[in-house]
Amino acid sequence: MFLHALFVGIAAANKMQRVVFVNNNLIDGEKSLVWSFDLASRRVTRLPASLSSSFDFVSGAAICGDSYYAIHAEIETGTVGLTFVANFSTSAAVQYLAVPSLLHAVWCDPQQPGRLLVVRSDPGTPEAIFHVARYDPSTQTSNDVVQIPTTWNWAEDDAVFAFDVSANRVWASGPVTSGVFENSGAVFAVDVSANGTSTAFTLGYEAGWLGFLFPTSSSTGFGYRQLDQNYDLRWATFTLEAGKVTCTDGSTVSTTLWAGGSPLAACDDVVVAASLPSNNLTLADARTGKTIWSASLESLGVKAPNAGALAAVCA
Repeated sequence: MFLHALFVGIAAANKMQRVVFVNNNLIDGEKSLVWSFDLASRRVTRLPASLSSSFDFVSGAAICGDSYYAIHAEIETGTVGLTFVANFSTSAAVQYLAVPSLLHAVWCDPQQPGRLLVVRSDPGTPEAIFHVARYDPSTQTSNDVVQIPTTWNWAEDDAVFAFDVSANRVWASGPVTSGVFENSGAVFAVDVSANGTSTAFTLGYEAGWLGFLFPTSSSTGFGYRQLDQNYDLRWATFTLEAGKVTCTDGSTVSTTLWAGGSPLAACDDVVVAASLPSNNLTLADARTGKTIWSASLESLGVKAPNAGALAAVCA
């Protein structure tokens, strides 16, 4: 999965002060490095951990207390796993944890401290089968909470998964008919505190679907609506109500803010995108999708060649 951009949302300055990310090294034998981007000073600092360049860190990540978790994969061999760095701000110790199958998203589990919520998939016919699961890093085992209904289709884009901490709900968005962007989309909200009860919402448009979404409450959120295969993206706010998703479209979103298959995280009112092939780090207004600041990773001290600021999460 080749990425063209990554979103990372940032909370208000008094809550979220930085973004932690992996700079994937494209040179065999060299390490991929972990960095921290300070939102106030807009400076980048290298963290102690160095990660195996055999793995691609192009999917989700989570910070739980002092622990950093990043999904990794090796495309050539089909190897999948979860990278764990305890005391990531000060420690260089890295563990590579086994996982039951390919992971697409990871979050801290507020109900079971020390454990994680993940979205995982298994091969299926004709489509992959997705589950929301609880994962225990100490035993490297997982228990499925619920299967995401097969009427929902994954569009090979991990940006379509989100977690609403306040309501304990995992959201999944995608087209109703796989590969047909002109069809309506669907959103599923899975309640992970009530034995996996899932509620389906149908996107109230003849075309398009939410290619990225971030919940701001149990029934509202923002993100972008993808209209066609040419990635005609519109920034939108949306409401889940009476079985439908009602979108209010804003301005057209630059394709540099397209996630390109990587999951997105968001915290309040700022979105950070690391765009390829320019390798620019861009701050955008989460309410409008408009760029408010941009600089190349290399000018910030993150040396090329790299594959962008991936496996990123705000802290």
